[in-house]
Amino acid sequence: MCREAHGATRSVPTATPGEKGGLKVGDILITVGGKPFREGFELQKVVASLPVGQPVEVALIRAGEPEGGD
Repeated sequence: MCREAHGATRSVPTATPGEKGGLKVGDILITVGGKPFREGFELQKVVASLPVGQPVEVALIRAGEPEGGD
């Protein structure tokens, strides 16, 4: 998968759902809630469509290795 086609995490703000879920700087997001995306604005749309306060499965690449999955 192409790094440019997905969301490379640049920061993980403190006390956010991403931090609580274990997201780390450098993680490359592939899908969120089973929904793929290609650009940052698409990720915003995906996140906005998710139910508030509910756990979400995330597929990502960390240190070159796939993790998670939907």
